[in-house]
Amino acid sequence: MNGARAAGDGRAAKAALVVVAGLTCLVFFDLVFRGHVLFERDIHALFWGQCESFVNVLVGGAWPVWDPYLGFGQAMLANPGAQVFYPLTWLNLLMRPESYYSVYAVGHLLLAGSGMLLLGRACRFSWAGSTTAAAVWMLSGPLLSAVDLWQHFAGAAWMPWVIVGAERALARPSARRVVAWALLQTAQVLTGSLDLVVLTALPQAALVLNRVNWRRPLGRATGRLVGRVALAAGLTVLWTAALWLPALALLGQTGRADLPETGRMLWSVPPVGLLQCLLPVLPESLPLRFELRRLLFDGREPLLSSIYLGLPAFALVLSAAVSTRRRLVGAAAALVVLSLMLALGRHGLAYFIATGAVPQLELLRYPVKTTLLAALGFALLAGAGLDAWRQGRLSRRTSTVVAGVVALGGLLALLAARWLDLSAYELLDPGPRNPLVPGAVEAVLVLPVWSGIVALVVAALVALASRAEPRRVVALSTVVAALAALDLLVVHRGINPTVPRAFAQATPSVVAVLHEDAARRIHAFDYLQRPKGATSLRPTQDPELLQIPQVRRHLVVTRAYPTSLTRFGLRGSFDVDVVGLHSRGRRGLRLLILAAQRNPAQLLRLLRLGGVSHVLALHQEGLEGFSPRASFEAPLVGAIHVFRVPDSLPTVSVVAGVRVADGLDAYKALVAPDFDPRTSVVLASGEPREAPAGFSRSAELQEQRADRLRARVSASAPAHVVLPESFDEGWTATVEGHPVPVLRVNVSFRAVAVPAGTHDVTLVYRPARLRLGLGLSGLSIAATLAVLGLLHRRIDGAPRNGGAPQSGGTRDEGATP
Repeated sequence: MNGARAAGDGRAAKAALVVVAGLTCLVFFDLVFRGHVLFERDIHALFWGQCESFVNVLVGGAWPVWDPYLGFGQAMLANPGAQVFYPLTWLNLLMRPESYYSVYAVGHLLLAGSGMLLLGRACRFSWAGSTTAAAVWMLSGPLLSAVDLWQHFAGAAWMPWVIVGAERALARPSARRVVAWALLQTAQVLTGSLDLVVLTALPQAALVLNRVNWRRPLGRATGRLVGRVALAAGLTVLWTAALWLPALALLGQTGRADLPETGRMLWSVPPVGLLQCLLPVLPESLPLRFELRRLLFDGREPLLSSIYLGLPAFALVLSAAVSTRRRLVGAAAALVVLSLMLALGRHGLAYFIATGAVPQLELLRYPVKTTLLAALGFALLAGAGLDAWRQGRLSRRTSTVVAGVVALGGLLALLAARWLDLSAYELLDPGPRNPLVPGAVEAVLVLPVWSGIVALVVAALVALASRAEPRRVVALSTVVAALAALDLLVVHRGINPTVPRAFAQATPSVVAVLHEDAARRIHAFDYLQRPKGATSLRPTQDPELLQIPQVRRHLVVTRAYPTSLTRFGLRGSFDVDVVGLHSRGRRGLRLLILAAQRNPAQLLRLLRLGGVSHVLALHQEGLEGFSPRASFEAPLVGAIHVFRVPDSLPTVSVVAGVRVADGLDAYKALVAPDFDPRTSVVLASGEPREAPAGFSRSAELQEQRADRLRARVSASAPAHVVLPESFDEGWTATVEGHPVPVLRVNVSFRAVAVPAGTHDVTLVYRPARLRLGLGLSGLSIAATLAVLGLLHRRIDGAPRNGGAPQSGGTRDEGATP
């Protein structure tokens, strides 16, 4: 019997894995079977460039600690989103970023599904219940909407694995299980998503509290429990010290450390918006009136395209109320409720209470991300509900209640679709920048109609199951689980748009010109941002372009006019800080360049200051002081112009003049008509001086890598060696081998003071916290391996029968062998 049961379990496990793999292929059908690649704004504008920078830094012979391509350069390893320590990142050395992200997305969805299978089994679900939980989790709106948020998507994929590791280490404690738990936590930390690490800590905390003997909370058992938790947490902290120590230092230098409450509360979910968890109305692509957009999405485009968890799947969730696993169901339901309360952000109290109790949570942004934890709890409830069905736990009364609630939800979905159909054009406010694309309204309305019909069918099946034989109940429950998965699959079809690989890999014509000119740094006008009240510098857009859906429109434009050039191995300058890791000075310079775009003299001065050699623009007015290099005519986009910046600062320059200004005065000094960055620098403190008459200087760049620069300079008087690259406290410098301080000049750039004469100047990026973190991680990993090795040898040396080996005497014939 045991052998037959094991064989049956083996077949069920294989079937469950086939379902997970099949769902992954269906979700990413175009990637797996058609060779397409994912295309979304952040993937195209940020992730692909990040991957290329990582490869270029390594190929250039540098350690992946500094990214010279993004903006004027910023820390790479210390940026958790760069995922330098995440093993999958190193696949970029073998493939292009477009192909890599396909592997990344498919692999992590498989990881998420298989992890939920294991979590379901750890919760003592049947294989059918575990498979249902995996399907609902994999196809949930929050998880699939996070595909373009690469670190959060990976962090979410590891959530069930970490919880399984915690459950096994706490249920049957051993050194190996605790180490395995810490290893899973480490993998999640290395994804770079602090948000998901914190969210995953909530169910782990519930597991720990469940193991406490509350009759003797201070007893020895509690002490051992706390010891295991502390050991796993301590190992995780030590193993990942090489990431979080530099990251904390970086946060202290950036705006993330003092992020205002309004910034953290962006993408809070309004109370009405929570209805989208069970009502699949996804109108983010429509030109909604501002009042409606504020009501649904807090006044802007949603961070997560969908938070839909499944109306048909709600029948299974409700059925979990009669599950034998009452404690588990209660904990999962509490997670769902708590997560949705946190998702309200500024519209509720839970987020304020949580950040007040744990001030470190203020580093987390965008409350809507907590719906990922709600999706996990919802999936667990669905798996528990399916098992309750199959075990015959649903009475006629319970079935009637479940069927009635789901049928009511289906009717409301149909009524909502009908109302939206009648009122659609009263709710819309099309404009030149956000027109109404043909067919968009119909595409939105079909989703609630579909889910409403499926919900009614599921309600009928629930009602039928209450009067059916046990075998038929099993079959009906399987059909309901399949319909719940199918509903989620249909609703979220196309939520992650794809394009043909060749279309995404096409190189814009302007890139060839920039490479031919050996462009040092490029400034591309970003027409999406401008000072408040200012008119756009961009010429009128082609009406045909505006008829293309917004995500495709972005692809068409950036394919010809790329505003992010790191993907092509070119260095940026005054780039948009999407991640929030630029220093305060860099953010100030970004605002300054936006204000100066309408003042040609100030614009030219700032571009020279930053060592910008080329400018890309769709307009020409106000750029007469620049040298035209090339122009291209792109279909739907219009004319694209490439300009050279005359007399821009080289990579290394020597200046003798000094101006002293700090704060707002420093920005004013940079745009003052009498300031010339080719002869002077602006320092926050010191003594001002003018460049002496007849001052002569020279600079020869001898070595330049991402993390190192060496130059030979000469000056006829004391001067500053200026590098138009971002200042960071991790840079160190030597002059003739003697350490000297690296100075912050011109608000946010680097310089080294040198005396008169000829000198060898070297700058190296090796932050102290990076060295400390690498040391802690390396030593702790080595110590863990040594201890595990000793334990392994001790176990191998122990007798297999659990007693001491007999060296003599006779065996007791009466003993049981």
